[in-house]
This record gives sequence, structure tokens and C-alpha cells, in this order.
Amino acid sequence: ELPDVESPIGFITSPADWSSITGIFDVRVSAVDNVGIDKVELFLDGLLFGEQTDNPYNFIIDSNLYTNENHTIYAKITDTSQNFSFSQLVNIRIDN
Repeated sequence: ELPDVESPIGFITSPADWSSITGIFDVRVSAVDNVGIDKVELFLDGLLFGEQTDNPYNFIIDSNLYTNENHTIYAKITDTSQNFSFSQLVNIRIDN
């Protein structure tokens, strides 16, 4: 059997880039792989926010815990063979 060398593909479907955020919001990540997804990790301002191992890959964030300014989010998608890729970088503006 050939090893799985194909990286997964993932992207943040919500929120949209440069969204203005208030209160509690969802970050939704879509992830696919030719064999299977092991985990999806979400990063906020470059720091690990959380990890999901089951689809749907949704993360709930309370924006009241963050400063009223621009922030970045992205996801790291890892497949069952430990190949990985990153989603696009999404900019958000927290405005509570």
C-alpha cells in the first residue's frame, strides 16, 4: 500500500474576511482529505485557540474576551497520516 502523501484542504467559511464581530460568534472550517481528517486546529492572533476532531469543525469564540481591534484567525488541518495544510488567513474586527 502506498503511503498517503496528499495534504488535506481546508478553508474558513465563516466569518468572512474583515467582518465586524460583536459578542459570541462561530468560526466554521471546511476540511477535506483523500483519506481522512485527524484534527482541525484554530489559531487566533497566532495562538492556538482550540481543536476539533469531528466534523463539523466549528469553534465558538466570545469576542468580549478580546480587545476591540483587528485580529486574525486561521486553521491548521491535519489528516490521518499527519500531512497538514493551513487555511486562508481571515481578518476580523472586534467591535463590542
